[in-house]
Amino acid sequence: MKPIYKNRNIMILGIAETTSQVGAWITLMAIQSLIMFNGDGSVWDSSSIMLAMFLPTMIFSPMAGKLVDNLDKKRVMIFSELGAGLLVLCIYSSASRSLIIPLFAVAAILSTVMIPARTALVTVFITDETQYEQANAFLNQLNSLAKIGAPILAGTLVGFIGAYKAMIIDIVSFALSAILLFFLSDPPTDPVPASTKKAKEGGSGAFSFIVNNPALMFLFCTTILAAGLIISADVLGAIYVRDILGKGELFFGVFIGATGLGNVCGGLYILKRGKSVPEWIDLRRSLLLASVLPLTLGIVPLLQIENTGVVIIPVASFIGGIGISIYFIQRITMIQKICPSRVIGAMAGYLESATTAGFLSGFLIVPVLVPKWIGMDIFFLMCAVLILFLWACIMLAIKLFRIRPAPAATEH
Repeated sequence: MKPIYKNRNIMILGIAETTSQVGAWITLMAIQSLIMFNGDGSVWDSSSIMLAMFLPTMIFSPMAGKLVDNLDKKRVMIFSELGAGLLVLCIYSSASRSLIIPLFAVAAILSTVMIPARTALVTVFITDETQYEQANAFLNQLNSLAKIGAPILAGTLVGFIGAYKAMIIDIVSFALSAILLFFLSDPPTDPVPASTKKAKEGGSGAFSFIVNNPALMFLFCTTILAAGLIISADVLGAIYVRDILGKGELFFGVFIGATGLGNVCGGLYILKRGKSVPEWIDLRRSLLLASVLPLTLGIVPLLQIENTGVVIIPVASFIGGIGISIYFIQRITMIQKICPSRVIGAMAGYLESATTAGFLSGFLIVPVLVPKWIGMDIFFLMCAVLILFLWACIMLAIKLFRIRPAPAATEH
């Protein structure tokens, strides 16, 4: 079995997406610089920038996925990157600050095709479905590294050469990503006529496929809840470190860094293990690991032992990061194995939309609840209990729905 990193198309996908992510971070940092740091940006402006990133993903990802399923995936990705670069050029040329955020939102809409297209192309370029999880883990590793390095690089560029000059590099990065995608192999033409496939599978779309599949319905529901619970640690992390632990930026960096390291190690575990493990088993294990972080954050204030949190919270962050990484890798692997190829892009779009909805719910609900109604310690204990509840639900769902690990799709 050929290692994933020797698959030319997967390597191109990974490098192109990483290059695109660097460009997206440069765009974000440049806009933050123009509006917030070098302007008189308000809280509303800051919120508008974040909403311009998240709302397009939640709203347009399902439509982007359907587009990917019906058009040439390679060309859609190339046009998406070129379009995003063109919009950054419009931002660069714009004399009106009021146009910056709307143009940024349109660029985010164009970028929604990337994850559905990548998810679908993995099933095209890899013939052995037992390697799907390794491909997803490899791409997730590059994504994790980009999330660590790209903000630092983007901030450095904007700080040293200014927002407008950084945008030029940004435009080049999108163009480079499009050029890399051009070298992808053309997806093979499906020898089965569309009318035959439609009759064979009942002509149902992606949404109908979700509704009629208990395993997928359950996966989407758990994704929304899990994403909301996971993002809570990010929302409250800095306040927890300051108010509960009495520490500052240095320890907060350790806290976040330990989670990031856990993400990388979780991906490496999936990538390097010798045998494929059923996805439902990985999902329930990942939730157990993820629950360690909120459980620890909830227990530490109750112990009232000095510096206990300084020792055990980085360890808990690392373990939680492993669980989070495995969960987000294997939910993609599940839809690749369960769904017929004609709806994988749309399914990935719906899943991305559900994930973003979970993140947004966490951003909106947590500030309302904490600390006005409940303390941080109780809130984190509740998060741990809910994650363990999801774990128990998966165990129950396997028995009730007789879920088999990675059931084969009708068509691939």
